[in-house]
Order: sequence, then C-alpha cells, then structure tokens
Amino acid sequence: MLIPAAALIGLVLVINWAYPLLDGTNFFLVGLALFSVPPFFFCARYGFRKDFSTSELSGAKRVQVCTGIAVWSLLAIVVCNGALDRSLAPTQTIVEARQVKQGRYSKHYSLVVDSWRPGRDTEKLTVDAATYQEAIPNNVVTVDVHQGFFGWPWYSSVQLRSFRGRLGVPSEE
Repeated sequence: MLIPAAALIGLVLVINWAYPLLDGTNFFLVGLALFSVPPFFFCARYGFRKDFSTSELSGAKRVQVCTGIAVWSLLAIVVCNGALDRSLAPTQTIVEARQVKQGRYSKHYSLVVDSWRPGRDTEKLTVDAATYQEAIPNNVVTVDVHQGFFGWPWYSSVQLRSFRGRLGVPSEE
C-alpha cells in the first residue's frame, strides 16, 4: 500500500514539473481530497477495528477502487490539459518578490510577479535556481502562458529579460 502511494506522489510531482498549473494549489487540494476523503468516511463509518465482515471488506475495496479511479482521472485530465494544448501566449510581467522554501532535502524557488489575469494581483511561478538567482524585484520576465486544453492555464517557461524602463523596450546593452 505504501509503494503505490509513493509512486502516485512521484507521478504528481513529475506532472506538476511538466505542466505547472497557474492555480496549482487548487489542483493539489482537489487531488488530496480525492485521495483522502473517501477512506476517511469509510473509517468514520466502520472505525479502525481489525475484524471486518466480508461485506465491509467489499465496501473497503470499492472505496479504494473509486479513490484510485478519481485520482488517476484527475492526473490524466491534467496531462491531457497540457499535452493537447497548442496555445502559446508569451506574456511580459514584472517581478514583485522572490521566495525560497527549504524542504527536507531540497530548496523550492519561486517568483511572485504582477498578474496578467483579470481579478488577480499577483501570480506565483516555480522557477529553477539559476532563474531565481538572476531575478530581482522590478525585473521584467517573459512567461510562456498556455490556456490549457480544458481551460486550466499553465506555463512552460519563465525567462528573464534585460529591460530598461518600460515593458517591451529592450536595453541597449
């Protein structure tokens, strides 16, 4: 049971690396809910006892299968959202701040930039260490934004540009 769960978490990380969603936190929360809510309700109904009847075990298997189907379906939708998407809209925006989170084994780098989407002030974009080191507040970055086949926007790259003054006017360097 532990190995399939670890493999599933690894797959989620690979998919998030390949097709990072702009609203990735929402994707993670939906996936977590699909993964944990059905077993929680099963345990709330039958408790944590070890002497299950055959019908209760059958119910547990149904919950496990439905949970698996839901999580795998969500992952397939995210992969198709990126793989089948042919839209590309390079967008220039300004870096507001840099953030780094120290994990147990690695660091996670992100840039907070002005949002280009209506109704939002900022966007948080995951970047590699080199991009993080070069970016400073008020730098202009180009983000390759995709609409997503199913309408879930994602981005494929964040590139720093050397600009002086206004957006879209390259420096003479």
